[in-house]
Amino acid sequence: MASIKTDQLRAGMALRQDAVHRTGRIILRAGHVLEDEDIRSLRAWGVTEVQIAGDEVVSGKPA
Repeated sequence: MASIKTDQLRAGMALRQDAVHRTGRIILRAGHVLEDEDIRSLRAWGVTEVQIAGDEVVSGKPA
């Protein structure tokens, strides 16, 4: 799947690639299932887009 803007993220989505700050610091690793707090953190770090896995995950289980 293509990049998705952080304002379109929802809890339960899984990262396809590492979420990386512009300085190169990894914020969240690929495969991480997003929670609301993670989405807030990404925005706070200034991350504007991430790669999301094709299959959405909810509560740690594939949908």
